Amino acid sequence: MIASDVSLGCQAPDEQVTAYLSLGVIDRIGNNFCRSPNSISCVEDVQKYRTFRMRCLAMTLGIVDDCGVPAKAIVSVCLKRLDSIRRKLNRTSANFKLGRLDDVIGVRVICQSLQDVLDFGSRIEQVPDSRTKNYVKEPSDTGYRGVHGILSFSQPAGGGVKLRTRFEIQVRTYLQHRWAVWSEAHGEAVKVGSGNSEEHLHLRQQSQKIAKWECENPDQIPYQFPKYIGGRSLAVCWRPEYGPATLNYFEDEVLKALRWLNYLEENYPARRRTALLLVGVAEHSDTERLIKETHPLYAGIRVIDPKYLIPKGLFD
Repeated sequence: MIASDVSLGCQAPDEQVTAYLSLGVIDRIGNNFCRSPNSISCVEDVQKYRTFRMRCLAMTLGIVDDCGVPAKAIVSVCLKRLDSIRRKLNRTSANFKLGRLDDVIGVRVICQSLQDVLDFGSRIEQVPDSRTKNYVKEPSDTGYRGVHGILSFSQPAGGGVKLRTRFEIQVRTYLQHRWAVWSEAHGEAVKVGSGNSEEHLHLRQQSQKIAKWECENPDQIPYQFPKYIGGRSLAVCWRPEYGPATLNYFEDEVLKALRWLNYLEENYPARRRTALLLVGVAEHSDTERLIKETHPLYAGIRVIDPKYLIPKGLFD
């Protein structure tokens, strides 16, 4: 049963949060930002919209949990960075609008095995009004594999208005995720399908190697995850300019965690890309271990080295 009642975790706008009366208003904010990306007021308007979207993170995570997250999985949340929003809105290959972006808030679920990915993906497909794209069956041209789902709910937007809000779930295996991180380390051009042809060929070959192994071993677990305890436990991970990442834990305080994350992003805008929410991990030691394994940027680990891609001895 998928939660749809806003009382389950959607905070209505108050005097400190901008209200939006239509998607058209939000789309115009995005258009202005694209035309004037260095305008302080345009940047602030987009940031206010991200804050508005964060008001429903408890609802978002509740819907993810209702889909039946595997017993052992890594769930993380990222807010789309302002530069990424601008690049996406400026793409000429698609008519993207800010109010209709699915990944302003993105949820990623990393599973232990291929079978877990397929099973969880099939449960997402059963959610009413959901859309899925199975990149396991049909990998992208770059070699990317995983299952993506788009889910939606009604978000209170002020003045009695409710907007249909969409968010994205990316579901990957541990190896699919490591491949994606390694691919992204080659730069934005490679990620979107342009750039060095030799790099593309090598990435596709490595993806095919992983796919072959996973299809032959759909239940095998290459790396043990801790038990997932649900979307009400959050760790805000922040990598400062110097030194190790900092971790702050919040239990049943989703809005407080988001306010802390928002504070960090607003006060350290140059390092906005190093903010992460890790969900459903109970032990501090597990959080630190998982960040190093699955989100190396936050641990200060370079992943260009191919040795990062496939754990030693796995395919031997």
